[in-house]
Amino acid sequence: MKIHTDLNDSGKILHSLVTVGAFDGLHLGHKSIISRMKKLSEETGGEVVVVSFDPHPRLVLQHYNKDIRFLSTLPEKTALLRSFGVDHLILIPFTEEFSATSSEDFIRKMIIPALNPSWFIIGHDHHFGKNREGNIDLLERLSGEYHFKVEQLDELMVGSEIVNSTLIRQYLMTGEVKHASSLLGYAYAVQGKVVHGNHIGQKLGFPTANISIDDPYKLIPAYGVYAVIVEIEGKTFKGMSNVGIRPTLKEHSFHMEVNIFDFSADLYGKNIRISFIDRIRDERKFKSLEELKERLEVDRLEAMRVIGEAASEPNRMQ
Repeated sequence: MKIHTDLNDSGKILHSLVTVGAFDGLHLGHKSIISRMKKLSEETGGEVVVVSFDPHPRLVLQHYNKDIRFLSTLPEKTALLRSFGVDHLILIPFTEEFSATSSEDFIRKMIIPALNPSWFIIGHDHHFGKNREGNIDLLERLSGEYHFKVEQLDELMVGSEIVNSTLIRQYLMTGEVKHASSLLGYAYAVQGKVVHGNHIGQKLGFPTANISIDDPYKLIPAYGVYAVIVEIEGKTFKGMSNVGIRPTLKEHSFHMEVNIFDFSADLYGKNIRISFIDRIRDERKFKSLEELKERLEVDRLEAMRVIGEAASEPNRMQ
């Protein structure tokens, strides 16, 4: 996959099949768009082009909102698009000036001259451009003038729910990581660097790696204890993670730590990735460290059980 940071430097792309969006999380709905584009590319000999934005538009348009969180970082989005088989990712720098571009000007003056698309493929109820005024109607109106075809996919349902990024964020914020992952099509994950902690876990027989998250806008699931898969330098391990403020230790600042089963190497300064399989329980305050230790023994067994069950469901372990 080729990555371009300027529409005008994308080179000559023959028979481009184009989709446009923020694509936060690259969930199953987004994947269905890419899959359709891949099928069309096989039929037409065209190239799959994803046009997205960096930074995410909300960071510019809602810069006052300190609670903005996203499902995917740019490196994660890039890796997922590459795994989906996208040929070109074009990242348009999103600025306040750019945000004033009308949806029609965006297509006429930017997309058409640079990409000369043969197809536009968009998702259900997709809007783009200034004030989100661009939609399927605009694309169909311009299609005759610029000789491209347009296709809008139906909403993607999983069970009784329409797959979308907002719903997935809601599930993560309530700790329902298993449900969120079923809509993503893969286990939700965060990554960061291992930093020094207070070593209380080691004294309890459950040494933990304390994680400093790479991206401050990455959404962290609700406080609680989770069964997780940990990736370290290409190798994977089972574990359990605590997300929260560690009330038993009378701490009030946020921590994310992970106990990696059957692992003892020094991890300080290393980057690790934690994939959430399921939530075991709420974070709670115990009367003593001994009571906490007893509960951690139970948590470990439960985490092993949950991970074992998930191993038979490939999407949850990816």
